[in-house]
Amino acid sequence: YKLRKKELGYYLSSEKLEELKYLLQSNLYYRQNVHFDSTFRSLLIPVSFYTVVHGKLPLFFFINEDLIQVKADSSQLVIFNIFNYGSKNIDFFIGYQIFPYSLTKYIIKLQCFCYEHILILSYSFLKLPVLFYIDSEIFRFDNNYFDNYSCVFFYYHVYKSGKSLEPFLN
Repeated sequence: YKLRKKELGYYLSSEKLEELKYLLQSNLYYRQNVHFDSTFRSLLIPVSFYTVVHGKLPLFFFINEDLIQVKADSSQLVIFNIFNYGSKNIDFFIGYQIFPYSLTKYIIKLQCFCYEHILILSYSFLKLPVLFYIDSEIFRFDNNYFDNYSCVFFYYHVYKSGKSLEPFLN
């Protein structure tokens, strides 16, 4: 950015020099972001799912694929399955956790059944969709994360609900 009159043969005013610096920095910033975007948007993020049923609920809770690859800056749909193998209807809700917690701000749930009270009839089967998005900013946050850990972990927990939904069946 050091411009000397003798070398260039003309003089730039301080305003023009500041404008030139700004343009050069903007172009550099733009090129860095384009490089960043094109590099990290193409990377796949491994996501692993774990399901747990708390207590002695007669529920079988699972996902068909417990490890998937998610492309940064794209949405992903996963389907959870729950089967009530007991003779009684069950009121429950599902909570979730993401590990490590520091990455949760880069994972956006677009559609989820979590923290909703659900009633499953005896001997019935439900499919529960989750649609989420992982922002490519996850790589700016901590470039070393994926060197230390193999993937992002989603933990889903089924809990018995404190209130009954059976009166709403009719």
